[in-house]
Amino acid sequence: MVAAALVSTVRALDKLENPDAAKQVRKFGERTGYLKKSKARRAGGVFGIILGAVAAVGVGYALWQAFRSDDELWVSPEN
Repeated sequence: MVAAALVSTVRALDKLENPDAAKQVRKFGERTGYLKKSKARRAGGVFGIILGAVAAVGVGYALWQAFRSDDELWVSPEN
């Protein structure tokens, strides 16, 4: 409950463009043990994002190949 209040306070201060106050509240939360220290994005996270983007492109290409207009299955007969 306290952690949620601290997080919402930090977010509100960030929205109000008051980084000094947000930093002080964040440090208080970390010092008291209610909040964990923020970690920087590591290589695994970046690799996961890149892998997800490549997978999305692959799925898009597969759908494009499946539904392209020159495919014989989708062209109606002219009888």
